[in-house]
Amino acid sequence: FEGRPRRLDRGGEVSYRIWSREADLDLPTAAAQRTLTLEGEREALVSVRPGATSAVEEGFDRDSHLAATSLLDASDPAVIAFTRRHDRVTRTDGERINLLRAAVHRHITRKDLATGFATASETVRRRRGDCTEHAVLLAAALRSAGIPSRLVNGLVWIPRAGERAGIFLWHMWVQAVVDDEWIDLDPSLAGGRAFHPGHLAVSFSSGDAGDLETGGRAMLDLFGSIEVEVLAPDSDRRGGADE
Repeated sequence: FEGRPRRLDRGGEVSYRIWSREADLDLPTAAAQRTLTLEGEREALVSVRPGATSAVEEGFDRDSHLAATSLLDASDPAVIAFTRRHDRVTRTDGERINLLRAAVHRHITRKDLATGFATASETVRRRRGDCTEHAVLLAAALRSAGIPSRLVNGLVWIPRAGERAGIFLWHMWVQAVVDDEWIDLDPSLAGGRAFHPGHLAVSFSSGDAGDLETGGRAMLDLFGSIEVEVLAPDSDRRGGADE
């Protein structure tokens, strides 16, 4: 930044310029993220505004985003019991999704990398996992509550001790449908924050094992081939932007 520097896990909208050295970029526009792919398809401008939503796609299949899958086993008795314990059906869907998001964060007490893609039912019983287990349990709980959901593969910015630059790492979170609009939810975040602008969505998954494998390969292809520049807000720029 040429103006005031900021952490990307706080505050409002952030804009990025992203380049791919190898493959064409195909970053989505959905929920908080807006993407403009530039000429040549290896460069894109992306803005992320927490709390923003986007309309569901034309031909949206609500039933498929409510169905139990091999990973999002929403019909498992333990997942149903967890959902019923924390859901408040008399509240608005906007309130319900945040209650379930916070409940998942509290429920997973051992937050580590020792688990590799546990199902929602395994996660609710073992109470341990990383971002994938948080996302899988929340997506399944939302479906159990009658709220359509999907998984998001992408990148998340995290700070480094003593630095403002930070780094982007692979991440998974959730999008839910409220009033026919997609909204982002990250259950790995503590406190009242449901999402922050340091997220870059790359692809979506319905929760099927094959779908996740395809999304994982796409993430690996992208992860080592892009460069990300964080653009300063217009009011802060003086002839350019720092990385």
